[in-house]
Amino acid sequence: MKFNISDRLPAQQEFINCNRKHPLLLAGYGAGKTSTLVRKALKLANYNRGHYGIVAMPRNVDLETVFLPAWQEMAYKYNIPYDYKTTQSTKKIVLYFKNSRPTEILLKHLSKPEEIVGVEIAWFIVDELDVLPYVKAKLAWKNLLGRMRVGNYMQGCACTTPEGFKFTYERWEENGNFDYQIIRMKTTDNPYLPSDYLENLTNNYTEKQRQAYIDGDFVNLEGATVWVNFDREKHVRTFPVEAGRHKEVSGWDFGFDHPTTVVIGYYNQYEDKLYIIDEICVRINSIDTTILEYKAKLKTHNLNVREEFCDPAGNQRSEDAPRTNIQTMLDMGLNPRYRSSYISDGVTIGNNLFEKMRVVIHPRCKNLISSLEKWSRVIDKNGVSSGYEEQHKDMSDAFRYLIYNLFVNRYFKMNNRKN
Repeated sequence: MKFNISDRLPAQQEFINCNRKHPLLLAGYGAGKTSTLVRKALKLANYNRGHYGIVAMPRNVDLETVFLPAWQEMAYKYNIPYDYKTTQSTKKIVLYFKNSRPTEILLKHLSKPEEIVGVEIAWFIVDELDVLPYVKAKLAWKNLLGRMRVGNYMQGCACTTPEGFKFTYERWEENGNFDYQIIRMKTTDNPYLPSDYLENLTNNYTEKQRQAYIDGDFVNLEGATVWVNFDREKHVRTFPVEAGRHKEVSGWDFGFDHPTTVVIGYYNQYEDKLYIIDEICVRINSIDTTILEYKAKLKTHNLNVREEFCDPAGNQRSEDAPRTNIQTMLDMGLNPRYRSSYISDGVTIGNNLFEKMRVVIHPRCKNLISSLEKWSRVIDKNGVSSGYEEQHKDMSDAFRYLIYNLFVNRYFKMNNRKN
């Protein structure tokens, strides 16, 4: 079987021909992502004759309504014989290359990524990886990498339209290396779309949604994102520390089964701005060690913080510790302050501050910046928020305790509050 796998647009062809181990096709709506995915799948199957490969999508229905029609169209164009076989538990495409045993493409949905086990594969492609919740996306990628063990040309790929700062941003943009290449494709790159398609998208999306869904950029999207008004371009910059002139403060979130986090800063009452100078994020330190690191940072910046605004849970005794975290802070000369609050109250205060440009964060606070961009709400299948994700929240919690205690009396009358 001989064929020339090609596509019409430069970015599509770049993804098909990419030899990096883990290419990501980051595309706007209507850019031609699905047609590129099926051609990439055919190429990888051809290069790995006799070995298994996987095409994975978020939902089972996506395999039937998105992947298979595109595959059928391509197979007809290239005159490629294949069988589509399905049982109650499996879906697969079987290709019959000359001088090779049958080559199978397994079609998987990722509603339960923990069930990606058993089979050894040469390659895989995940479509719409950003649609998955962060935990599922990370687990799916990890498990698929773990199955990629045999083959002539092993490659694990992803295609997605970006949905904020989620797993694809973390893996390819934030922690990328030579093996992880991003190939971008805009909606406007596709000249074959209906004449009114782009106009409809433009008219129905906000500016940030257009950046994500048309330009294929990672941006802080409204909806699932908690800190909707945070923008690193606006709120992150270097500044000289004005020690001893303003109210110096810190916020603490205590780690029990997650990191202990601290944000350190000062409130400039003349400008009505909060400046975040530094941070601490530790996973295994005791509270005593964290306090010593905290005191060292205060000395470095010549600060004299008189109030540490804390997680109220720090006043609870652990079975493994003779003292509470709050008591330890008192014993080591700190002045912890805490009060119970709803998460939504702190978030409301923070977004108000960001909107009015009353928070400035130093670039050295990398963990806080990452948390402000990534922490998301849990959105159910009806698009309704049902709480907050645990991932990426620890630094945000320290920030939230700080701003809540510092600004609560300005923003709320604490009567009849609802979460």
